[in-house]
Amino acid sequence: MDNKVFSIFKRVLVIASLSLVFTSVFNFKTIGTQAAENVDSESQNLTDEELDQELALIDEEASNGELEFLDEDEMDKSEVYSEDELATMEEGFSLIESVPDELVTEDKTVERLDWMIENTQDSELVAALEAEKQKLTNEEPIFTTFSAWGCAKGIGYAIAQNAVPIAKVLKIKKAIKVAGGTAKFANKLVKSYDYYSRIKKPGSRVAKYSKTTAMKLALKKTARATPDAFDALYALLGIDTFIKNCF
Repeated sequence: MDNKVFSIFKRVLVIASLSLVFTSVFNFKTIGTQAAENVDSESQNLTDEELDQELALIDEEASNGELEFLDEDEMDKSEVYSEDELATMEEGFSLIESVPDELVTEDKTVERLDWMIENTQDSELVAALEAEKQKLTNEEPIFTTFSAWGCAKGIGYAIAQNAVPIAKVLKIKKAIKVAGGTAKFANKLVKSYDYYSRIKKPGSRVAKYSKTTAMKLALKKTARATPDAFDALYALLGIDTFIKNCF
């Protein structure tokens, strides 16, 4: 990933204070309390149709020059994530995109792990995937202190435990492919999230949308060419450990 994309990722991560990791919990959990305190609660539970309407409203306000955005000093700068963590996240997307369809079945978990271990050069992901395989095969666990271990561990857990149902994984693979591949998909998602999370309430110094809603809007925008993949993407990107450890 080039420096420009890294810069975009870092800015989003600073603003969001989120982490992207796969786990078995499908509910998006906002990190921190600012979103709950600063954002109207009704904006956090938009339906699919309401998200489309909100995107149309944002586009209209943008074309009329009516949108206001948070300044640098109004953003949450509590954490900055490393390039290693970001690279691990993108590699996780790449593995999901590339895994052979014949391995994306409920009874091919170990084979799927073996394929991913053999097809990634990311040492954190290799360690995480091997750890999950060892748990499934009752082998002795391994330990690591890699810098991106949290993110990698979450990715490995999801792949091993089928945290995201197989049918949804296939939809995610399709969405990534339609978007032009892993790098373009990640770039589009991050740019969209950055954009929506910085929109502020008119005349105020707080965000208009909660982190949850900003992520939903970003996913809606990114997956617009594959609308049937939205629920699958949200199941993946909206789960606790994914959010806590990669984003």
